[in-house]
Amino acid sequence: MLKLIRLNGEPLYVNYLQVLYVERIPETKVKLTTGDYYLVKNTLDDIEEQVRREMHEILTFKGKDKPENSDSAV
Repeated sequence: MLKLIRLNGEPLYVNYLQVLYVERIPETKVKLTTGDYYLVKNTLDDIEEQVRREMHEILTFKGKDKPENSDSAV
């Protein structure tokens, strides 16, 4: 989940898979696949870094539910 900060300072958590696009107008506008959009304080770089971190955790299996003994053959 992405942690976004609305313009009024309240946090908003968004599933990064539902982000259609992000643009700067000069605020940051995050448009979702549902058609909803949010104006947030986060920078484009911050949002990009959060998405990279989420993808890295998924692709390297570094989530909380990783098995202790991952060296065994399947």
